[in-house]
Amino acid sequence: MHFWEVDESRIERVKTTVLDCIPSAITALTVDVSRNVLFLGSSAGTVHQLHLWSVILDKEVISKEQLLANVPEEHQENPGEVVQVAMNPFLDDQGMVAFSQGFMMLWSTDSRSCLNILKSSQQLQGVCWRSEDEFFSAQDDGSFTVWDAENGAQIQAAHTPYGPYPCRAIRQLYCKEAGNTRWCIFR
Repeated sequence: MHFWEVDESRIERVKTTVLDCIPSAITALTVDVSRNVLFLGSSAGTVHQLHLWSVILDKEVISKEQLLANVPEEHQENPGEVVQVAMNPFLDDQGMVAFSQGFMMLWSTDSRSCLNILKSSQQLQGVCWRSEDEFFSAQDDGSFTVWDAENGAQIQAAHTPYGPYPCRAIRQLYCKEAGNTRWCIFR
C-alpha cells in the first residue's frame, strides 16, 4: 500500500507498507476521517482497520463470525466478501458493512460492536446512507432498496429504476439531499 502526499504542484509517495498480515484480497476501502482510520474489507469477509498516521494495523478485526453470532442458527450462511464499508455521515460512530451475499451489519465504531443485522434477498453491490437511520442497498439484479438501519425494516421495496426486468447491477450509489429534493445517483 502506498501513501501519497498531494499538493498544488506535485504528488509524492511518502510511505509504502506491505499488508501481508491480511490473508485475503482487499475488496473494499473506506476512510473514517473522524478517526483517521482506513477500513479494509476483504474477500474473506473480514474488515481490518489501519490507523493512517501511524500506519499500524489494529489487532481487532471485524469478522463474519461477529455477524453470524447475531443471526439465528437456521438463517446462518456464508455472508461472502465485504463489498463496502459505508460510514454514516450523519452519525460518525456508525458504519454499515455490506457483504456480497446480502447481509448488512450496522457497526458501532465507539463500542466496536454489532448494532443490527439486515438481510437482503439479493446479492449486494454496495450501500449508501440517505439519513442518520436510512440507507440504500444496491443489488446485483439492477434494483435498489431503502432500509431503516435501526429496526431492519424495508422502507421501500426493491425498485428497478430502468425497467421492469432485471438488467445490469447497480455498482455504486451516491445519495444527497438538498432542501426538499433527494438525489440518488447510481452507476
